[in-house]
Amino acid sequence: MNAIHQERAIVSLIKSCTQKSHLLQLHSQLLRSSHFYNPAIFLSFLSRFALPPLRDLSYSCRIFSEFPEPNVSLYNTMIRAHSFSRDSARNGFLLYQELLRLGISANALTSTAAVKCCMKIESLFSGMQKQRQAMQATEGLIHELSKLTARAR
Repeated sequence: MNAIHQERAIVSLIKSCTQKSHLLQLHSQLLRSSHFYNPAIFLSFLSRFALPPLRDLSYSCRIFSEFPEPNVSLYNTMIRAHSFSRDSARNGFLLYQELLRLGISANALTSTAAVKCCMKIESLFSGMQKQRQAMQATEGLIHELSKLTARAR
């Protein structure tokens, strides 16, 4: 089997895996066979782990950091994966900044995912501000109630 057919077969196998345990076994075999660092195979594997339905960011971040020279597609996958949650959106934006700092040209997919991260960060910040305002209002009400209670005595 020539290299291109082998690459396509492996990518197809990765895409057909629906369970994390199967992907972990495949990861082990790919590392032993040295196919894992093939860019197309690595991208397929990273996408399967980073994006829904598996969405294992911890594992994805670990394997992403092992790739010697990530390209824009790998960054897009990771930034997009982080954009699904407010909790990890900041990390997605940090990856976007890293991509730019390394001189890798961003594309429309990169920008879209980075904007989604920013929106989640802004939403989180806005939510924190609203929570702080509500707490201040509650403290004000408690203070007023305590004054009224003191006067009533």
